[in-house]
Formats: sequence, structure tokens, C-alpha cells
Amino acid sequence: MGKMMLYCGAVVALAAGVAGGSYSYGGQWGSPGAGNGQFNTPYCAAFAPATSYVYVADTLNERIQYFTSSGSYLGQWGGFGNIKGKFHEPWGVAVARNTGYVYVTDTGHARIQYFTANGSFLGVWGSYGSGNGQFTSPVGIAVAPGGNVYVADRGGGRISYFTATGSFLGRWTGPATPEYLAFSPGGEYLYISFYTHCIRYYTPTGSLLGEWGSVGTGNGQFWFPYGLSVSDAGLLFVADSHNQRIQYFGPTGSYIGQFGVPGSGNGQLQYPWGVAVRGDGTRAYVVDTVNQRMQYFDAVAAVRPASLGRIKILLR
Repeated sequence: MGKMMLYCGAVVALAAGVAGGSYSYGGQWGSPGAGNGQFNTPYCAAFAPATSYVYVADTLNERIQYFTSSGSYLGQWGGFGNIKGKFHEPWGVAVARNTGYVYVTDTGHARIQYFTANGSFLGVWGSYGSGNGQFTSPVGIAVAPGGNVYVADRGGGRISYFTATGSFLGRWTGPATPEYLAFSPGGEYLYISFYTHCIRYYTPTGSLLGEWGSVGTGNGQFWFPYGLSVSDAGLLFVADSHNQRIQYFGPTGSYIGQFGVPGSGNGQLQYPWGVAVRGDGTRAYVVDTVNQRMQYFDAVAAVRPASLGRIKILLR
């Protein structure tokens, strides 16, 4: 039998969530209230790779709730109070990959608390003030790949960083009103959202590397960006809150795509405050704040021309 040559000029099923991918509505959970799995103005979420738990800062219910990756209720901790393990308006939550510890910005008490994966209290640091290790309004929190903890102090206009157990390491003062934080997979970039409708990224010690964004509704523009999350491929997801959408970008700010539209139906958003993406980029969890629920969006594989040219398959 002679040779038959087949020439293919495209590759199908590009890795989901990488360049060219898109996201579609996958499901939701939650409703207004104070019961298990209900919410009162949730602001932030974090995904734990080791357990696939989704942690939600249920801010005005003064608690952290956690769920399976599909939204089944697992448990909660907190409640209003000034003692250890209690909160006053927790605005941020982050998970350490190396330990599974859950870090919470106890914003109303100007302190950080941290817990085991199931909510057992481990420690606390911080107090109100402008000194090293103090805060005026801590909001965003992120854990570097090596385990150090970074906190955005909105009121103080500064970023402070600590060891995993709260020992002060350093800080820098930048533009006013830093909001939320996220690290690139290798830890070389620290992304920060700002109330002034932009994203900036820094070295872990505070050297500015770049920025993008301006107020508006176009691709790559923002209207109060808040929560941030980064996939293992380096894509940055941004909760573009007042534009009622999630935008996502390459590591240095190149626009890739967006999902979400205004409303209260499936896949619609009202002032989303937070976003948490799985490491492999296949699912993005959105804190749909005013709708008092969580929604998730799943990656849709893309089709694009092969970057390596035509592929020749020889059949004999």
C-alpha cells in the first residue's frame, strides 16, 4: 500500500484556561441569610489545592464558610467578637499551599488570624496603628510560594509582609488604597488591585514592575477592581466589580478574555467582589456579592491554528 499524507493545520482542545480559552456558567450555591451555606455580603474566596475546598469570607455574617469544589457545605467558624477566633467584618481570606493554613484579614479588629484547614485557631497578630506590624484597615491577603504572608492595608496605603506565623519582615508604602493581592506561580510578581481602577505588579520587596488599566468599560479597563487570583499557567483573574464581570490577563497585563454580565440570573453578576481560580485554570469561583451567592464558571477548550506550523502525519 502506498503512502497517504494527511496535513493538519490546526490543533484542537487547547489546554483549558490558557491562551484563547473562554469560560461558561457551570453552577452556583448560596442565598441571602445566616444559615449554613447562606451569605450576607461575602467579599472574598480562596481555593485550597490540597483539599479542593473553597473558603468564603462571609463578611457581614462575621464568619468563614467552606465548601466542596461543587458547593456542598462543609463547615464554618468565627462569629462576632474580639476574642481569638472571632471576627469583625473579615474582608480577605487566603490559603497557604505548603501548609494548608487559612489566613483571614479580621478587618474591623485591624489584625490577621490564621487557622487549620478545618478552622481550628492557630494564631493572631496585628493591632490598630501605623507602626511595623500594625494596620489601619487590612483588606487583601496573599501567601507567597515560600510561605510569607502579605497584607494590603487600605487605610495605611501600604503593603506589609510577615513570616507564616506573623513575625514582621518589612513593608513599603505605595499609591493609596491597595485592595487585594495575588502572587504569580513562581512568586516573582505580586499583583495588587487599586481603588483607582488599575492593577500594578511588584517584586516581593516592593519594586514596581508594571501596571495597566484605567477607568472604563472596555477590554482591560476597570471600574473598581477588587479580588485577584492566578492560575498555575500565570493567568491573572480580576473581579471587575462595578463592571459586573471577571476579566483575565497574561502575566504582564495582556488582555485575554472576560465573562459575566449584569443581572441575577445564571451566569449574571451584581458587583462581584472576589474570584478564586483552580490551579489548572479549569474552573473560576466568583463571589457574587450583591446576589448573596457563589457562582462558578468552567473553562471551554479552544481551537486555534497550530503555533508550530503544519503537522504532517504519514500513514503507510
